[in-house]
Amino acid sequence: MILYYIIKMDQIIELERQQEFLQLKIINLKSRVKIEELEKKLLEALVELDKYKNRVITISRSEQIKNRGAECEALNN
Repeated sequence: MILYYIIKMDQIIELERQQEFLQLKIINLKSRVKIEELEKKLLEALVELDKYKNRVITISRSEQIKNRGAECEALNN
């Protein structure tokens, strides 16, 4: 009878270890998902930054063309 309880206690201990392992695995998976979400947000932010830079460059070029046009017109007059 004592042997029965010892075996049961060993089984309980093993189940607790498995439970702890599975809990750690779940935490790890949740962390990976969170990292992937953050990477996606970062990538989206980098795309938006690139779009903004391209707009600024386009506006800057447009302004330069307008200014050169105004300079040429002033020289012609």
